Amino acid sequence: MRASQSLSRFVIALGLMTASFAPMHKANAENATAYPSETVAAFTSTCTEQGSSKGIPAEVMQQICACSIEALQEQYTFEQFAKIDADLGAGKPAPAEMDMIVQGCVKEFISK
Repeated sequence: MRASQSLSRFVIALGLMTASFAPMHKANAENATAYPSETVAAFTSTCTEQGSSKGIPAEVMQQICACSIEALQEQYTFEQFAKIDADLGAGKPAPAEMDMIVQGCVKEFISK
């Protein structure tokens, strides 16, 4: 497995695991895919901290994690995101589309 794929799977798993600790709220009417700020903060913070502990510069991880959660919000409603989180907790793999989204962010910021 290529390094970017490995990192993207790490970002997905880590970010979704931390998102499950944030309160579940409905998206607002203006943006049907907006996630609760607590979920976004938990995903970004934990993803950044854990990635940095693996030797990736914190600034790079911050960019990867922020890019990832922003792109995921565009692709998945919060309810879909929460379901994927539950599925990952049950040992199921992340959807291929999600992996591709995160890989795009990894490639964008690792190649800089």
